[in-house]
Amino acid sequence: MKADLLFAIAAVALTLVASRPTPSSAAESEISSLPAGTIRKGSLANQKLIFDASVAASGKLAQMGYTYDPRRHSFQPYVVSNPRGTPGQRHWTERWIFAISGKDIPLTIDFSEDGLGAANYTIRR
Repeated sequence: MKADLLFAIAAVALTLVASRPTPSSAAESEISSLPAGTIRKGSLANQKLIFDASVAASGKLAQMGYTYDPRRHSFQPYVVSNPRGTPGQRHWTERWIFAISGKDIPLTIDFSEDGLGAANYTIRR
């Protein structure tokens, strides 16, 4: 009886593994097209923090000799590291890639929470 039960459990487990969905080719393509050192596309920041950091990033780009105009140029954020720490003290890193005049200009942004509802960031090349 125990052998029959173990056999039935093994059969169910094999069925579940065999029927598990595999990643679509689009998902595989997205993962393989991530810039080096990033773990996923998108930002973990909220809209206000993205806006504030993008204004500061525009200033950093100007220091580097680039003129970033959000009406004519685009940027794509990528997550470099997931948040670490406790709520209100978490920190994470993102790489934002700005498309300006046919060039991809990456900037790395280190975010850190400063209590609940507030955050700071540092932008570096």
